[in-house]
Amino acid sequence: MRQALIVAYAAQAYIALIGFLLLPVYMDHLGPEAFGLVGFSMALQAWLQLLDLGMSSALSRELSLFRAGQYDAVLARAKIRALEWIFGTLSVMAAGALLIGRGAIASTWFSIERLTVDEVSSCVALMAVTAALRLFGGLYRAALTGMERQLRLNAVLSLFATAKALGVIPVLAYVSSSPQMFFAYQALVGALELVALGRAFYRVMPPAPASPLPHLAACRSMLPTAGAVAAVSFLSLVITQLDKVLLPRFIPLSDFGRFTLVTAMAGGILIIAGPMGQILQPRMTILSAGQRDAELRRLYSTASRLASALFFSVGGGLAVFAEPIMWVWTGDRILAEGIAPTLTFYSLANAIVGVLTMPYLLQFAHGNLGLHVAGSLIMTIFVVPAMYLAAASHGALGTAIVAFSANALYLVLWIPLVHHRLLPEMVFRWPLAQVAPPAAVAMAVLLIASVLGPVGAGRLVSAAWCGAAMLAAFLAAVSIAARSEPSPGWWVLRRD
Repeated sequence: MRQALIVAYAAQAYIALIGFLLLPVYMDHLGPEAFGLVGFSMALQAWLQLLDLGMSSALSRELSLFRAGQYDAVLARAKIRALEWIFGTLSVMAAGALLIGRGAIASTWFSIERLTVDEVSSCVALMAVTAALRLFGGLYRAALTGMERQLRLNAVLSLFATAKALGVIPVLAYVSSSPQMFFAYQALVGALELVALGRAFYRVMPPAPASPLPHLAACRSMLPTAGAVAAVSFLSLVITQLDKVLLPRFIPLSDFGRFTLVTAMAGGILIIAGPMGQILQPRMTILSAGQRDAELRRLYSTASRLASALFFSVGGGLAVFAEPIMWVWTGDRILAEGIAPTLTFYSLANAIVGVLTMPYLLQFAHGNLGLHVAGSLIMTIFVVPAMYLAAASHGALGTAIVAFSANALYLVLWIPLVHHRLLPEMVFRWPLAQVAPPAAVAMAVLLIASVLGPVGAGRLVSAAWCGAAMLAAFLAAVSIAARSEPSPGWWVLRRD
């Protein structure tokens, strides 16, 4: 697991790095307004994942059970074939609906200043194709994860991330810098990535007879998990993507393009969660299925402490050093100063979301997502009106404050109920002994570094200082996280 986790983090760090470094380059080539369409495309891909209906996560769990010997390869292939038909149908339907409605979306949803409605309409059409291809590819990404073939998966993802991020630059520089060319290139690479993921999966799947037609009854055992994950996915997307849907109605598209830089930077925090989920989800599922409860608790405890150290070192660093980091990244001091407060709150919100991944994986491993669905539903009921009012009155900064407040309250008020149901001994121990110490140490180191930092330094020195501060915060936090969990004392309340 340690080796797989290192490889997964190396791949995700590489993918994140090339994406972060090149976003300002895209903005220079496309302009702020067209770059706003890139942000909308990211949100569209996220929203289209609702059509997944929890099936890819359920498949990942089923293949983990297959790895644990719960059923044979014939049934596993039958499940995959049925889902291929379902995903293919949903992808075609989604792309078709967006193609039909592209004109209405272009003319009514965006505050266009320089682009024409026809240009935006053609971009929406290409976005639809790219998003549909990514929806279908999610099936094979989940399947490779469930089979614990993370090395093969990350190799494919790294290759095509390079093609998407770097390959488009010469196209924009020497062929055309129009947004239509950008999205056409992304659609082409997305199609090649889908083929590569499918081939990678079938090379590791044991051979077994399978009908070319779907056998939907084979998916019956997946329905409870899929339904719960679908509900969770819908509510999570409402909470995390609502701001990206609302803001284009209240701010100019050029300002939304700048907001895209903020969400891209803050969203990089959650890239850390990807490798952890890839490695921990199948292993925790196998431990739960084998009733190896002591090993599961030990793995959950260790992973929670590591998650707190990681997410608060990175997320806290982006929050504390928001302005210098944005200046180093974009080279524009005025832009950095204007969007730094928004980045601060989104970074802290995503740090909390990253830590919340651990209780979600625990519930997923037990096949019991009822509490997560209930908590997400309650959170959504309060977040939707608050996000709308915040977007209308205070723009991006308002939505950032709402996101941070909602996730903090969820951590404090709801997660104890989850532990009370699944791991009663963790009700107080998890927040006070596992999450709080690494988080507090990381934030303390970062705040001290911000006070002692160089004044008036250049971009290179500022980047080095911010990086060194975040590294020092991580090392200090992980030194606390790596220690054996302390026995509950006066500061860790006993449940009894």
